[in-house]
Amino acid sequence: MPAHISGQLTLVSREIFDTFQEELQDPGICYRYLLDYLRMWDWRYLRLSRAVRAGDAETAMDAILSANSSARMVGALRLAALAAEFEQRLKEGGIPAVVPLLGGIAMCGQLTMAEIRRNLPINDDGDRAHDGTEDIAAATAKPQTPGLSKTAERVFNALAIHLPFRLEPGH
Repeated sequence: MPAHISGQLTLVSREIFDTFQEELQDPGICYRYLLDYLRMWDWRYLRLSRAVRAGDAETAMDAILSANSSARMVGALRLAALAAEFEQRLKEGGIPAVVPLLGGIAMCGQLTMAEIRRNLPINDDGDRAHDGTEDIAAATAKPQTPGLSKTAERVFNALAIHLPFRLEPGH
């Protein structure tokens, strides 16, 4: 595994998302993209895991490329790095080489979605909704179990036996 996945990467880089927003010059489009990203994560992971279980390398590659590009756009650095590692292993060793990565991708994906929900971009008025994206506040209103983030980190780090990196507290 490349050294850049050694836990030095944050889950989500606000800086990258801000750059994406500046390039599009429309915060509404960016927020809608972020909302869609949150809504689609479970489907993306399910598609990936089903392809791996079915031994379908072509669909697995398509799914991981989609997960990687969308993660990069929203600044999900750790998830994008895992997706890149998955892609490389799939090219070099086929389906058997990527099976051990699925658990880490699932956990990192869930931690990433939780991090995005906690830190959605806020406009100058202090509102989470901007330019017609009122759904964002509703999408983030999921009840949060106190301590879930710490529990998720412990579970993720327990998987470190199979993964070559660990989560740092607060990331």
